[in-house]
Amino acid sequence: MEVFKFGGLALQNAKAIRNVGRIIAGQKGRQLLIVVSAIGKNTRLLCRLAEANYNNTKEKDELLDRFIGDHQIIMAGLDITEKDPAHAEIQGLFMSLKNQADTNDPNFKRYFDGIISHGELISSRIVSAFLQNSGIQNNWTDIRGILATDNNYTAAKIDHQLSKSLAATAFEGKAIYITQGFIGRSAEGRSSTLGFEGSDYTAAVLANYLGASKLSIWKDVPGIMSADPKKEFGAFKLCRLSYRDVIEYAYAGAKVLHPKTIKPLQNKNIPLEVKSFLQAEENGTLITNEEQAEKQAVFVLRKNQHLIRFMSRDYSFMLEDHMVNILAVCKQFNLPVNLMNHTAISMDIVTDKSEQLKTMAGEFEDLYHIEIIPGLELHSFFNCSMRDVSEKTAGCKVLLRIQNGNTCRILCKPKDTKS
Repeated sequence: MEVFKFGGLALQNAKAIRNVGRIIAGQKGRQLLIVVSAIGKNTRLLCRLAEANYNNTKEKDELLDRFIGDHQIIMAGLDITEKDPAHAEIQGLFMSLKNQADTNDPNFKRYFDGIISHGELISSRIVSAFLQNSGIQNNWTDIRGILATDNNYTAAKIDHQLSKSLAATAFEGKAIYITQGFIGRSAEGRSSTLGFEGSDYTAAVLANYLGASKLSIWKDVPGIMSADPKKEFGAFKLCRLSYRDVIEYAYAGAKVLHPKTIKPLQNKNIPLEVKSFLQAEENGTLITNEEQAEKQAVFVLRKNQHLIRFMSRDYSFMLEDHMVNILAVCKQFNLPVNLMNHTAISMDIVTDKSEQLKTMAGEFEDLYHIEIIPGLELHSFFNCSMRDVSEKTAGCKVLLRIQNGNTCRILCKPKDTKS
């Protein structure tokens, strides 16, 4: 079996879904498990809907109508009519969404997951119906009957032992299966989600459970690029990478893959190909366990970074117990540590922009002098020459520079920022 994963851009309208149909039709009888995301950017829209309904704001009806209307336009463009058995099922999901929106739930995260999980359920139903009408027989499968999670809504953790046994039964035939990424079912029987961009992770986990021969993730880019092609002239496709390389690039901020995607594949040595749904006949980036003898230069830029500097008030050493306490509070406030550095009496944490920063810093104001510097850029260079590094950071005020082998990471103020 092979696993395919299509994201929201691959499904953004009827034309795009027809293109996905052509890709699947070209697989010539292969056993496939197809994991799909919500259509277009509808997960973001459903987030707004959940917040508007929960807070009873005026835009709630407008957002719901827009969501349903956009999907009905796509259904019409795919000739999914009332004669199709799936039409009634999709209408039932629209009604389920309306009912969920009107539910009174004191647990906002549980309510939130109940709303946004409808994006994947509806998109997968539409894709399945279109494929069926195109002569591609398939089985629509509700992933909530397979991926069992805990009750940590919006960032649920999968019970792998139970989920693996359920997957083996659900996908045991030789058919084409259509299912959803991002969502699961909690221990209390409610819809749960795995965190944003979790559809890649879902596909990787299922590939692991089923011992898939390969996972293909279809994007709007030719593969994993040496830099952001929208911002860096001369960015090129990386043809082959190791799991280790991709994890490092993802941690640095490259947004092609969800950072958790690699481990389930590496554990079973399952190849991953990232390729373009716009150029389906072209090879993408193949990722395996094999380290490449010649590493290519890669540049990753992470914007809107904040530096939090903790300085000892009494000039005592910044020992291990201080660092452990600071990192524990970062975890408590869900602040990712994108870079860390320490001296004898200070510790620097680089994290994403967050409304929680000042609250988090307040936890330590009696122990440390704390300085927060916002609006920074984190430049990560892999296998780059010193000339490349110097050219990229020319004119920037460097606040931190950490060199580790062939990796150089620089935190700086952008060129157009006044000191």
